[in-house]
Amino acid sequence: DSVVAVFPEGTKFLSAVRYGTSAWTITARLAVELPNGSKEQYFIKCASEERGRIMMEGEFNGMSELYKTMPNLVPKPHSWGKYLVGNPDTYFFVQEFIDMTDRVPDPNQLCTKLASLHCSSVSPTGKFGFHITTCQGRIPQAVVPWESSWTNLFARLLQHVIDLDFETNGHWKELDGLAKRIFSHVIPRLIGNLERDGN
Repeated sequence: DSVVAVFPEGTKFLSAVRYGTSAWTITARLAVELPNGSKEQYFIKCASEERGRIMMEGEFNGMSELYKTMPNLVPKPHSWGKYLVGNPDTYFFVQEFIDMTDRVPDPNQLCTKLASLHCSSVSPTGKFGFHITTCQGRIPQAVVPWESSWTNLFARLLQHVIDLDFETNGHWKELDGLAKRIFSHVIPRLIGNLERDGN
């Protein structure tokens, strides 16, 4: 009922079949007939509990921004929400279905599109980050709050990953020493220099 509610009234659901594999979500392909008679396919994924909410809400918002900036790069996001029933609470994300293959994309085309995305995207705040938590897989990223310096945001993202590693695998003296050198020397010299002179 929750998924039906995000489509126009009168939409007929023709099929819903498991599709693809994921280590942390359940995925399916929906076939629908819209009230105007056109037939469409959608990709739906769902995940449960608070982590599932963060993943589905973050992916919907992130994909919406990507689609707004470069609609030829990503599938069109449709909606996200929470199932009305279920224990535990379960959340879903619906987007346009793209029939993908295992073929590796042409590196020149992919890099050109990614460069275009970065050149044409505009921050709504003039800062780096995002207004809502997004995930790398099922791991929340440290993109909130907004940051005026890309160097600082990059360092925060990397520190978050290192902290998660220590939390999961225990403290590793060599990694800790390497991380400290990366933060004190590598990031300022390689990334920090890009922000000099008004860049």
